[in-house]
Amino acid sequence: EFFPPLKILARVLKREETPQQSPWWLTLLRLLMAALIVAALADPVFNPREKLPAEGAALALVIDNDWASAADWGKRVATAERLINDAGSNGVPIVIAFTAEKANAEIGPFDAATALDRLRAAKPRPIPTDRPAVYARVAGVLETLPGASVAVLADGLAAKGDEAAFNTLLSKNAARVVWATADRLSLTGLTAADNQVDGFALTAIRAPGDPAPAQVTA
Repeated sequence: EFFPPLKILARVLKREETPQQSPWWLTLLRLLMAALIVAALADPVFNPREKLPAEGAALALVIDNDWASAADWGKRVATAERLINDAGSNGVPIVIAFTAEKANAEIGPFDAATALDRLRAAKPRPIPTDRPAVYARVAGVLETLPGASVAVLADGLAAKGDEAAFNTLLSKNAARVVWATADRLSLTGLTAADNQVDGFALTAIRAPGDPAPAQVTA
């Protein structure tokens, strides 16, 4: 027979239980914190991305495809594809030139579909760039395409004659010039999210070239 006070204590004392999932309000708070982290990683731009002019203009893409471009070639192609698609939606001609190709390689102007085909067929080559020659060829084409936008997707390595070659592009009726190096092409992405009892964990990775994963806990 139980001692009566023990029965009273059994009613009063409750065994501590650990929930399998966090309360809804805590999960909501963690999701809000995670959203802020995602926004910070995305480096948001509050002005809408400006598209290329639709009339009296062209897009000139000058892309380094030497040995130094191999590490981030996928990002380079993705950036060029976005620019070509923007130009295609505006119906403007596209000049596309690679700095490690043969001197007589065709550079356009092309329509968007042809430019995409040439972009996807290009590969990094184990030779140095010849920017002065390629920039001069592009500048010559731009003489007949006033008001063009020029995007240079560079490998980040300086070479002899770069400054003079770049000035040639600037002086040939280009409305604007965008210069993108390897570090400017880097992106950060999230690959997994886990709502744990003691935290909300996100796995973030950087694009090839700096692929170390990292855990972000909110």
